[in-house]
This record gives sequence, C-alpha cells and structure tokens, in this order.
Amino acid sequence: AWTVMVYPLTDSEDRVCGVALASMDTSVQYQARARLGIVNAVSARVGTSLDADRTAQELADVGVESFADFVSVDLPAPAAGDAPFDDRAPGVVVLRRAAQQSVLDGCPESVIGLGASGRYPEGSPMARAMATGNAGLYMVGDAVIERWLAADEDRARAVGDFGMHSL
Repeated sequence: AWTVMVYPLTDSEDRVCGVALASMDTSVQYQARARLGIVNAVSARVGTSLDADRTAQELADVGVESFADFVSVDLPAPAAGDAPFDDRAPGVVVLRRAAQQSVLDGCPESVIGLGASGRYPEGSPMARAMATGNAGLYMVGDAVIERWLAADEDRARAVGDFGMHSL
C-alpha cells in the first residue's frame, strides 16, 4: 500500500512549470489497520450468546469474510462416558464439526458434515494443535500435511479439487 501526493509546481507568476510527486510505502500501517478491522469485527459479532455452536459459526463467518476461503471450527467430541480425546487409539483426536463457512455455496470443501465427528490421527495438524495448545500454519507441500493427506483419501481429494494451499 502506498500513499501518493501529486501537486503542481508554479513559478512566481503562478504558472504551472512542473509537477511534484511524493510517495511513501504505508504497507505496515495498512496491514495493521486491516488486522484491527478483523479484531473489531470479531469483538462485535463473535460471542453474542453462550451457545458454543453459535459462537463457532460466528467465528467461521467472520473468518471467511475477512481472510479465508473456508473455515471449519471443530470442538472436542467426548464419547459416552469417556474423556474427550479417548477414542481407544493412542494419539487419535475426535472432534465434532461445530461450524463451517465457505466462499462457495454449501461448503463443498468440507469432508465432515456439520455436527458429525472426525478422527484425526497423531501427527495431524489438528492433533498437534490439541496436544500442544499452539496454532500452526502449514503449506500443503509440508511434510506433516503430506503424511496426513496420504492417510486420508477424502481430504486429499478435497485439497486437490479445491486448490487448497495452506491450513
């Protein structure tokens, strides 16, 4: 983003004899304003109720409007009588699709339907995030993504069909 000022140069008799141009790279300020706009949208629109699924949908809606083509919000899905992450397999995380939003009608990128549960093996981005409590940004060519998609044909097909490049 650039700020540009253009103005005429005049002589002592007020005749235009040239043009001056001054420009400045304002990308950092522009990006800061954009991030602040997202924060403002989130604070105004997310968390309007105590219902976790509604809050998740509000978050997905703001994410697609602001910076993403597809957003899914998955929450821990406890099995009856079990701890939320116990799926009888070490490292497997079971998450329930609480919300999703897409720039495309009907969220065709989604492999999991709204309200359905998905299993994420140890080492998948979702299992890593749940285990560490840290966010991650991955490119589709990253080794961790390649391993995960190699074991999940449906997700690999969606990534290819919709040209996904980062998660």
